[in-house]
Amino acid sequence: MKMSGRKSKTNGKGNGKGNGNGGEKTNLLHRIRLGLRPKLIAIFLIENIIPIVLLAVIALNQIAALGHSLRDIAVQDSAQSLNKNATETIERITTDTASAAAKFLYGRDDDIRFLAALGKPADDGLI
Repeated sequence: MKMSGRKSKTNGKGNGKGNGNGGEKTNLLHRIRLGLRPKLIAIFLIENIIPIVLLAVIALNQIAALGHSLRDIAVQDSAQSLNKNATETIERITTDTASAAAKFLYGRDDDIRFLAALGKPADDGLI
């Protein structure tokens, strides 16, 4: 009998590379005895869940970075606002104090003018 260049399958279970008993590298999905439908569902889930998880991780990192950035901006704006309010308050207090001092001094000036208008006191020799 003449043999062709192809190897024949003896028991119908092999893949043409040996008897299936040792050392063969087989696909994980071929080793697990599942039907086509569960295999397709598993592949579909793996191909869809991994990118979604990666996108979720990236989104969380971006949200955290945005939160830090917004926090820094808020702190900076708050500091500027507080400094501006403090400066305005100090200016108002300074202006109020200067106005009160000026009012007091004008009052004393009026007192001096009033006393000067009374004239010179008589020299009784009491003092």
